[in-house]
Amino acid sequence: GGEGWKWVSEMSDLPDSARWWTSQAKKDIPADKRGNFGVIIFRQHDGSVEFRYGVQKPSAAKAADTKKAKAKANGEVTISAALCGRIATQITSAAESVLAQDHKLGLAVIAAAIIAGDGPARIKSDAANEEDDYSTFDKALALMRKKDVPQLHAILAGHAAASLKLGSFNQSNLPLAEGNDDDRALLEALDQKKINTELRQHFDSADYFAGVTAQACKDAITACDPKQPITGKEKKSELAKLATDLVKKSNAGGKAGWLPLEMRLKSYDGPALKPSKAAAPAKKAAKKTAKKRAA
Repeated sequence: GGEGWKWVSEMSDLPDSARWWTSQAKKDIPADKRGNFGVIIFRQHDGSVEFRYGVQKPSAAKAADTKKAKAKANGEVTISAALCGRIATQITSAAESVLAQDHKLGLAVIAAAIIAGDGPARIKSDAANEEDDYSTFDKALALMRKKDVPQLHAILAGHAAASLKLGSFNQSNLPLAEGNDDDRALLEALDQKKINTELRQHFDSADYFAGVTAQACKDAITACDPKQPITGKEKKSELAKLATDLVKKSNAGGKAGWLPLEMRLKSYDGPALKPSKAAAPAKKAAKKTAKKRAA
C-alpha cells in the first residue's frame, strides 16, 4: 500500500481464519517496519469500514518464530521493552559524547539529515539553546556571524550530537538490530576506539543483568572468567551480581571489556563466548564422508 505495508487485502479475499490473525495498533508500528506486516479491510453491513493493521499471515508468523529460535540458539537475549529503551538511551549518550568532538562528521551528519529528511539525527528548529539567545533567527545570525569557521563547526557538531535519538523501546528497533541501517551507519562512522570506550562507560551492567535471564548472566560470567565455577544452584540474583561485578572489572581502567550483543559494533574486541566444540565432530564426519565419495 501507499503507507508502506507489505500487503492490503479485503477480508472477503482471505480465508475465514484471517479474522483471528494477530494484529497490532497502527501507532505501535514504526513506518520503517511496515513492510513486514499487512492490513485487512473489513467492510461492515452498515457500510462502515474497519482497518486492522500490523497483521502477520500464519506463514510469516511461523518464519518470525523460527528466526527468534535461531537468535536464542546463537546466544541472543530476549529483553523487555523498558530495558530496550534504557539500552537505546545509553547508546545514544555514548554516541553524543563522541560526535560532539568530531566536527567534520558533525557537519556530515547534519547535511545527511537535511538531505534525507530522516535518520538518527533529528535536526529541528526547536533544538536551539535559549540560554545562548538563539531563540530568533536574527539574534542567532548576529551571534553566528561573530564566530570563525572552526567555532561554527564546533557549534554544529554539538547540535548534531544533541539531536541524536537512536533506537526505541523495541528489541527489533535497537540501534544495532538487524535492518536498522541508519543508526548502525552513524555508529560505525564514529571513531571506533572512542565509541567503544564510551559504550563501556555508559553501559549499566547492574540494570542489564537484573533484567535478563539467569542463562544470560551465566554466559557473561563464563565469557569474562571461563574458570569461574557455576554449580547451577545459584539464585538469579546471585548470578546477576556476579555477572555485574565481573563485567565492571573487565571494563575498569579503559580496558576492552564485556558488552552485551545489543551494544557490540563490528569493532567489538571484548570477551565473548567461544563457539561450541560440539560442532567439531560433525565437521570431521562431513569431511570423511566427502573423502569416501571422492574415492
